[in-house]
Amino acid sequence: VFVNGNITNGFYKVAAGTSDTVPVVVGFGVNSLFPPSWAPDGSELVVGEALGYPYRRFRIVDFGGKSLFTSPTLGDWGADWAPDGTRIAFASTRDSVNGQPRALFVMNVDGSNATRLTTGIYADINSSAAWSPDGSKIAFLGSQTPGVNQLWTVNPDGTGLTEVFTNSAAVQPTAVGWSPAGDSLIYRQAVTDRVYAVAAPTDTGAGRPVSTLMNGQRSFDWVG
Repeated sequence: VFVNGNITNGFYKVAAGTSDTVPVVVGFGVNSLFPPSWAPDGSELVVGEALGYPYRRFRIVDFGGKSLFTSPTLGDWGADWAPDGTRIAFASTRDSVNGQPRALFVMNVDGSNATRLTTGIYADINSSAAWSPDGSKIAFLGSQTPGVNQLWTVNPDGTGLTEVFTNSAAVQPTAVGWSPAGDSLIYRQAVTDRVYAVAAPTDTGAGRPVSTLMNGQRSFDWVG
């Protein structure tokens, strides 16, 4: 388990299945804006490091060493590790097209073969992308009008861009994740400050609340 530390801005490890609750710093201290994303085999993490706006970069943490694999002069945000362990999905400002600088990208875990997946969509830099469990889709937040996010899925080769439900901007989605079966998405609806589940990749409505709690729902994850 890893948490972001407020004192040294680092990631910390807490032993699982034991009575040990003393956190241990993992790898290095980093001022991160996003939660880390696990490698599928659990041996590494990808984390984002803030270098001062607008620049960000990613590091691979292997529980002792560190590997920088994006340029410190590029704006890269919200990385998520592909289920097969070979690629990373992320939002970036590295390639401005038609005046739209923030796009969704995928690249190899060594930083090679960065490929732009979206045009005409401003990929949100304040939320992480999310691979489906079978690696066939990537869910992300992005807008056709800057500042008004919609909920999208896209294939890893850039085809099949789909808004999950019509006018998803109306609910102001701020985070997204996949169910373990890959048949549903969960997202935070800022309008109601609640977490909703919705069928993926297309649905006729904004989904259903996943809890009877009325407000204040911001962080979520699927179990099993």
